[in-house]
Amino acid sequence: MVQLSENLIHCTNEMNVNIPQLADTLFERTANSSWVVVFKALITTHHLMMYGNERFIQYLASRNTLFNLNNFLDKGALQGYDMSTFIRRYSRYLNEKAMSYRLVAVDFTKMKRG
Repeated sequence: MVQLSENLIHCTNEMNVNIPQLADTLFERTANSSWVVVFKALITTHHLMMYGNERFIQYLASRNTLFNLNNFLDKGALQGYDMSTFIRRYSRYLNEKAMSYRLVAVDFTKMKRG
């Protein structure tokens, strides 16, 4: 997993990488009915927002909608009901993070304190 995330971070720094296509691929994964697949897409998106090239979060902030998972419910897995609540909350957090970046053009979680 570490190598995959490092590859994705490196990928966002390449000039020839299509950031919208990368983000759209992650958005497509959130349309899956499995909480595991959706959770991995959300974690990957969050990781790229934090550690990837700023172009990634800029693209997310430019979109009108990111994750529309307010009605997400995985009925097929044993932990599906419990994790569905978390998925909905996590997606709202990422939406708010992108929206705040759109408003102030700064990611406050990356700023040094003190």
